[in-house]
Amino acid sequence: MALGLAVFAGGAALSSRFFLDEQLRRVLERNVNRSLDGYTASIRKLDFHPLGFSLELFGAGIVQDAHPDPPVAYIGRLTASIHWRALLRGRLVADFTFERPSVHLNLRQLREEIREPKERDWQEVLQEIYPLEVNRVEILDGELIYEDEGPFRPLHARDVRFEAENIRNVKSRDRSYPSAFRLESAVFDEGRIAVDGAADFLAAPHPAVKAHLVVERIALEYFEPIARRYHLSLTEGVLSTEGSVEYAPAMKVVELARVTLDHVRLDYIHRAETRAAERTARRKVARAAGKAGNRPGLLLQVDAIEIRDGIIGFNNEAAAPDYRLFLSDADARVENLSNHGGHGPALGTLQGKFMGSGDTVVTAQFLPQGTAAEFDISVRIEGTRLTAMNDVLREHAKFDVVGGVLSLYS
Repeated sequence: MALGLAVFAGGAALSSRFFLDEQLRRVLERNVNRSLDGYTASIRKLDFHPLGFSLELFGAGIVQDAHPDPPVAYIGRLTASIHWRALLRGRLVADFTFERPSVHLNLRQLREEIREPKERDWQEVLQEIYPLEVNRVEILDGELIYEDEGPFRPLHARDVRFEAENIRNVKSRDRSYPSAFRLESAVFDEGRIAVDGAADFLAAPHPAVKAHLVVERIALEYFEPIARRYHLSLTEGVLSTEGSVEYAPAMKVVELARVTLDHVRLDYIHRAETRAAERTARRKVARAAGKAGNRPGLLLQVDAIEIRDGIIGFNNEAAAPDYRLFLSDADARVENLSNHGGHGPALGTLQGKFMGSGDTVVTAQFLPQGTAAEFDISVRIEGTRLTAMNDVLREHAKFDVVGGVLSLYS
């Protein structure tokens, strides 16, 4: 009899807890979806622990209504716990741990997000869903994937680890960064990113960040689909850089101590059908460069940029036959590059083999001045085999050669 009562009581307790968990899951899922615009969230399972006043979510996902496959976000497990001591002082403070979260975006979803204006900022939505001060957020074993159109490998960050503290649920002063954070991630095959700094994650219209950045051995060929949109072919290369970044609504600063590009293979591709788009792009670049020159609130400063053992080319596919001009064995260095003339002139050197044979040396000096720039360039090319330029000569001079060399000084 006693055993039967115990079994009955245990079953009733489990049933009531399951009922409470299911009710909480439905309420939380409904409240989240009421706040979302263009997206739908789902929660597979919820466990509420009344003794520790903590909550666990399992299998939480978000899909974009216009393009639901793949889901844009999935969280294997999310744990939220309330601080009892803060609660006794009348404050609601929580810790969050995200285990195995994944963010997966493709070009269609990204275009939809840009195309559809949102009625409210995401910061407002987040505070409505969870109106608490967050003491600590931790992400373990995260993943970020972006897929473009075409036969290209996706951009993939893995083993993402993120820690942030003191995420206040109040409006902070401009350029005030209350939340210390650290981010580490493996990128592509051998790349690594580490970011240490502070942030205002709820700043509007976008989060504000001030941090030190280290990027090591990022394989550039993964960015081929993005480069294609700018008429570039980027098939090889490795990027490393280190510096500091401040990105806030009223101030944007990028100060890099070094940028290194090893074994870059980069070609600009000119086609007859893209002439109009190229002219438009050149005008946009010129306007953007003019606006950035000596602009208050915007500082772009690079102490040194190095290109080592690169191949840089120009492919004219509008010609018949098409031809390619290129510089191989390219080594370049630019120092003191800035968008503010007060930082002094930038100095650059470039060495390589024009068309694989001509010894080439280029030196340059340029200085931003208002909406334009002053520059001084010297070029020396010696001993280029003319036969390597026969396609160019046929297209533009209507003859070819069987021998000889070209030297040019400008």
